[in-house]
Amino acid sequence: VKRAVLAPPPRTTPTLAIFVKNHTRTQGMDDEVDGIRDRLAAEVSGLGLSVMDSAEIGAAFNRYKITTREEREGLVSGLFTGGSATRVAQMIGADYILVASVVGASSVRRVAGDRQVIVYTLRLSTKVLDATTGASVYGKNWSGKRPTPVQDKVEQDEALVHFNDLADDWVAEVGEELADSAKG
Repeated sequence: VKRAVLAPPPRTTPTLAIFVKNHTRTQGMDDEVDGIRDRLAAEVSGLGLSVMDSAEIGAAFNRYKITTREEREGLVSGLFTGGSATRVAQMIGADYILVASVVGASSVRRVAGDRQVIVYTLRLSTKVLDATTGASVYGKNWSGKRPTPVQDKVEQDEALVHFNDLADDWVAEVGEELADSAKG
């Protein structure tokens, strides 16, 4: 034998891939998606799951070199346009896929007593899909509100600051719930 190659040890820790989508038209929210994914990955990393880095996921997709144009021309079937969670999970080597969606981000001015407040609202949804069956093993809709007093001589706060604070609250809550559900 001139050269021996050791096989990687069998994986005992389930692998999770995280995808975050923005369904809002809130200015600047697209730029926040990576940060939300990173915070969510950090929160769930300690739950007995191995969380895939976004670079790993990108490299897995690049190995396949498949484009939506090829799908439209019938060369391959439904990976990006209607592809299944099981197919995506097979491609990237994940056991579970966590899909989080920013469903809404809004602010409204209200009067509370004799003070004006701006109420910031962030709505998110979370699903965890089993890579083998594609079935949802966890799901939740979440909504958080943050009333903020309007200061007379201070400019209105940047809305994304409040949305990020609300996202931190959501990440902590989702992490706790996933930890509880992972035990079962």
